[in-house]
Amino acid sequence: MITEKEIKDKLKEVVDPHTQINLVDMDLIKEVDVKDKMVKIKMTLTNPACPLADFLVSKVREKVKELKGVEQVLVDLVF
Repeated sequence: MITEKEIKDKLKEVVDPHTQINLVDMDLIKEVDVKDKMVKIKMTLTNPACPLADFLVSKVREKVKELKGVEQVLVDLVF
């Protein structure tokens, strides 16, 4: 089964275009929950009005789906 560490390691590949820092190191990934082949992620943004919100959420989904055994990724934005 996929682990939270594997997911966070993969999410280090998602870099904020403005800061050039990955989302994990920016502490934007708040919670990761794995159930079977589904991953739920709670993340935040540097600003609730962030113009890159859709882009970043899409990249998070894309990267996590690259992991073997993951079929579904749900991303919730929390503030």
